[in-house]
Amino acid sequence: MDRDIYDRKTALKRIGNNEKLFDKYLTISLQEIPVSLDKLKQASAVDNLKSIIIHAHSLKTMAATIGACRLRDAALELENAGKSRDIEYAHLLIDRVSHEFEKFYMLAAET
Repeated sequence: MDRDIYDRKTALKRIGNNEKLFDKYLTISLQEIPVSLDKLKQASAVDNLKSIIIHAHSLKTMAATIGACRLRDAALELENAGKSRDIEYAHLLIDRVSHEFEKFYMLAAET
């Protein structure tokens, strides 16, 4: 498994190696991340930097909790682009965030 995309082992350690709890977090996150991505796309469509920052931060936190490393990094970069008021870069990063989620989802589904 590509640990730079999905680091389940480290994520499990963060919650005391509780598989049941981790699986619950993972299930909830896999439902909530697409909602956050939709909200990011809506915010991007109207150049709403404040909303982009909020949803990118939320996505970053979810990704970190479940060990989605590259998704977390992309969400952090998106959050920072919003804070820097770089809307053009934020538009580009939303596509990257979506792509990283797709890759993570594929790996997570295998476990």
